[in-house]
Amino acid sequence: MKDAEWIAQLGRCGLIEPSYIPNSEVMQLRLLTRRLRSYKQRQTQIKNEIHNLLQRANIKLTSYLSDIFLRRGKHF
Repeated sequence: MKDAEWIAQLGRCGLIEPSYIPNSEVMQLRLLTRRLRSYKQRQTQIKNEIHNLLQRANIKLTSYLSDIFLRRGKHF
């Protein structure tokens, strides 16, 4: 018996549950969540690049500030 025939037989016997298909609201929320995660990852990459640039330029702001991207660090 081929796979497709086997799956069809299981479906006819009620042994296969239907797949979950999210509604448009859930799909939109998933899309927004993926975008937010992507933006956060890019933000982290940019911050790391800035840290590396400062380090290569021998600018050691991290000796004075724990996080240069906090409010105090932005004013420095």
